Amino acid sequence: MTDVFADLVEQIYEGIDPDNAFPWSDVLGRVAAVIEVDALGFAFHGALGRGRPPFSYGIEPASTLAYPRYHTQDTTWSHALCGKPVGRVQEVLPHDLLERTRVYQEWVRPQQWSQIYHVTMCEQTRGALLVGKLRSRCALQPQARNFLERLAPHVRRTIQARQRLARARDLVQATGHAVNALPIGFLLLDDRGRVVVINTAAQEIARGHSISIRHGVLRLADRASHETLEQGMSARRPVILPIARAGRRDLQLAAVPVDRVGADGGTSGGTAIVLSDPERPLVVSREPLEKLYGLTPAQATLAALLAQGHTPEDCARMLGRTLGTIRDRLKQILARTGTRRQAELVSLLLRNVIDVPTTSREIDHPPARRVDGPLHRSAGAGRRRL
Repeated sequence: MTDVFADLVEQIYEGIDPDNAFPWSDVLGRVAAVIEVDALGFAFHGALGRGRPPFSYGIEPASTLAYPRYHTQDTTWSHALCGKPVGRVQEVLPHDLLERTRVYQEWVRPQQWSQIYHVTMCEQTRGALLVGKLRSRCALQPQARNFLERLAPHVRRTIQARQRLARARDLVQATGHAVNALPIGFLLLDDRGRVVVINTAAQEIARGHSISIRHGVLRLADRASHETLEQGMSARRPVILPIARAGRRDLQLAAVPVDRVGADGGTSGGTAIVLSDPERPLVVSREPLEKLYGLTPAQATLAALLAQGHTPEDCARMLGRTLGTIRDRLKQILARTGTRRQAELVSLLLRNVIDVPTTSREIDHPPARRVDGPLHRSAGAGRRRL
């Protein structure tokens, strides 16, 4: 049984990755064969409350699907399960009390189980294993109980690790989407100057002649600027550089040393780089203006156009309104925002407005990418947003 136990533990820990389905059916089947029981079910208490059926072995599919309803409606049964200590094999209820429950009458007895045992595997999520034996079988043997109780800590650690990894993955994805929505370019470099993370804005800026990314490494066309950046990165000190472009306004580059945490928990020196292109198109959406300043849709549309640098005459032509109508609407906007002049209004909007995607279409773009190989351009619009 020792070799079987070791193989099972290895299989359980192989299920830590939250991106892969945990092999519950296979694990439960192997456990049932070792401890000689007829049926096994595993579920999380919260998932049962949401109607999700347990993972099962030896239980009819229809009974598996019906179990959450019985579990949530029979309080005597569910309270008995939730009150059990972690890692101990126990009967769910004494037989005389068990027979009075609805779960027993309508779910257990039709399956002809004579003994039902329970093992709480994880306290935080109340993940538990339900063990059933047919009437033709004897009670659960001590060595079988010992096997389950030895297995419980490994299941618990796997569940906890999967949950932590899932939370970390979700945090990374959310952070990536947030970084990708920035109106400026962002890159994270490792201690060798290789690009680890890059957002859409940085990818678009890096397609020019002044800045490029070759074989995963950021390069500046101007040798002196590139050497200055490398020296700052080596000395782990901030660097601010103008990046000249022929016939266009200079790009602005700011590099700041950061500590990166590796997969092994150790830290290494890295560099966060911010790229700003003064010629990138500026987009201000009207929805945030409506919510922040109580503007009507028409007022917010005009305010957004003014913030993008259009004159009242441009706005009149673009919106199909007379210049007088635009001037009257501008006065209303000034009153609602507490500003006195158009320049003051534009300054306020550019300092305070954050554009938040409001539709699924707007947020359906990839997050800032981790770069594990040669760079390629990710999909998604790269408009500058404020």
